[in-house]
Amino acid sequence: MSSSEPPALRRSQISPLDLPELLELIFTFVDTKTLVTSVPLVCRQWFSINQNRSNRVFEWVNSISDLKVDKALRRLQKADTLCCRLCESFLNPTAAAMDEMLWEVIQENHASRYLVPTTSSRRGIYRLGTVPATGRSITSAALNTTSPDLRQLILEGFITMKLVTERFLPYFPSLRILKVYTTHKSKNEFCVRTVMQALPYLEKLHFQHADTMKALELPGAWTEETTGLTTLTRHRLRSLVIINAWIPQASLEDFLVITPQLRELKLVLLQYPYKPGPYYDPARLLRHIRGLSLDIGSFHYSDRSSLSNPVLERQLNLELCPQATNRIFRGLYFTRDVFRALDRLPNVLTSLELLGECKFLHDYLCESPFLVHLRAPLTDMPIQNLDIYTSRNSQPISERGSPVRVWACQGLRTLQLLFRGIKSNISDGNNDSLVVFGYISRVCPLLQVLEIYGPEVQMDEWINPSKYRIGLDLSSGLVLLARLRYLRRLLIGASDAHQPTHLRLKRVDVDWMVPSGYSEERRQERQAVVDSWEAGIQDDVKNYETGVASIPQVSPSNYHQDPSVPGESTLMYHLRHLGHRVDVKLMLGELHAAEVGYVVWPELEEVSFYCLRYRGLALDQEVDRLLGLFPHSPPQVMSKFLTTLQPTRPLLSAPQSSLFFPSLRRRFQRFARGVLSS
Repeated sequence: MSSSEPPALRRSQISPLDLPELLELIFTFVDTKTLVTSVPLVCRQWFSINQNRSNRVFEWVNSISDLKVDKALRRLQKADTLCCRLCESFLNPTAAAMDEMLWEVIQENHASRYLVPTTSSRRGIYRLGTVPATGRSITSAALNTTSPDLRQLILEGFITMKLVTERFLPYFPSLRILKVYTTHKSKNEFCVRTVMQALPYLEKLHFQHADTMKALELPGAWTEETTGLTTLTRHRLRSLVIINAWIPQASLEDFLVITPQLRELKLVLLQYPYKPGPYYDPARLLRHIRGLSLDIGSFHYSDRSSLSNPVLERQLNLELCPQATNRIFRGLYFTRDVFRALDRLPNVLTSLELLGECKFLHDYLCESPFLVHLRAPLTDMPIQNLDIYTSRNSQPISERGSPVRVWACQGLRTLQLLFRGIKSNISDGNNDSLVVFGYISRVCPLLQVLEIYGPEVQMDEWINPSKYRIGLDLSSGLVLLARLRYLRRLLIGASDAHQPTHLRLKRVDVDWMVPSGYSEERRQERQAVVDSWEAGIQDDVKNYETGVASIPQVSPSNYHQDPSVPGESTLMYHLRHLGHRVDVKLMLGELHAAEVGYVVWPELEEVSFYCLRYRGLALDQEVDRLLGLFPHSPPQVMSKFLTTLQPTRPLLSAPQSSLFFPSLRRRFQRFARGVLSS
């Protein structure tokens, strides 16, 4: 446009960044944390576009008595994701009382958003905990626009169909995502048709059962019963994932007819019902899906039949979606033939999930430079595959018969892996944790999600947990993970214990994680521990020289090149101290050179060490839990509730406090006094 045009015409020009559609596309390339913390501050338009991109998660764990109930329930109204981890409340009176509080608040939030009084009220306030049968009507004008709709509901633990239909579904009509993870020990059934009728906007539906010996069942018809003149209601569902459950194949096939927008279909380790019979026909399912012309971008099928055909399973999982970049494979069938088949596909595999053991995983990782996400929490990785120098391998390095191989996927962002044979007992010279932490921190420096599991996952009785475990003390090398500067979620070990006593941690072992651990006093205490290793460090150096000299076709000089020179030799140079405490000494030296208040993981959001009862805590909270600083006795916790529930400290902000505060306070006090008197 020329400069001679009128100013009014020039001002009417629209910038490309003013177009919401273009902004939506641009924001898909921006990381989540930036979208949550920085982008909404630019302008109102950017804030509005990214409101649905940030997850405001509310987590409810009814088995933890020291949960801050008052603070938790205050956050529920503003949450768009609700995660409930429920134990068997009929065996736990405290859990039952806490659940009743949650149910009441859910009902009240629903009433305040969708229901309004039809008659005038002097104060316009209804008593908390009751929804009058008369005097209210549903109206679109009554929507409480200050509270977001709940978009995602995650239910974990002791979950039944009755609980879901009575306590949750009626109060979240706009739900987009529903995930149910059950741990029922007895027969448990869910009705898919009831769920879909209650949630007309549902886009993702996930069912998973934890017990491999018993199946979650999804029986009956999944679609509505229709007459000749009526048509089936089409659903918006885009993702259907069913893991470790029994489903009637005919019901699934009918259901696929009314889900034309389905993009993801994963039927993982389908179970068989108690009565025998041929219940699954994978070939028929494949023909049915192709006949519907569904645009499925991600597909998986596997069942627990002892007569399952690996060739047919591979055909299903490779041929139906040749363009897919993320795939699930049963570990037993993930062989070199599958490697070659993946190489012939048009797109490169970037996300891989494995089910069970896979003896070729290390080989695949050494040949796959483009892999970004690896999820294999039940796939064991032998320590010998990572231990490239030291003598932990039962076979001498010079007799292994092949050159040292290092993972080629050095751009990994997600890693979930099991190390079943790990031992961490420094007294007998076996501290495999040093190898694991050192290898991962050097080979995968861009990790954002790291989950490492140990022997506790697959042992019915965890034998000698003080020895056979992933170590967390200073000598274990956990501090080596400080190299992962992009880490957002960290999980190490699996345990239901609130405070695992086998860890035997001291403050000096873990205070390097938090900014308060970088005072001069804390640095000196850690340095004193490192100085006590000096004799062992000298032995480590000798073992390293011996190990490098014994590697076939490689001389020690090749591993001492200038690290500024790119190539594999640079990585091998950084791995020169793998498995030895000198690596920890050097890492602590770098941390001690940092300024006071140094933040080890600036992007970290959730961390969990040997605790599956939380989805993840903030780092300072997790350190306090490891050191036993959480309050445990119910009287102390309940006394704290009584103190914080005084009228001088309202639970909610001014507009809502008059509606919610009085009865919440009374309900908490009744619950607290009951615990105190017991």
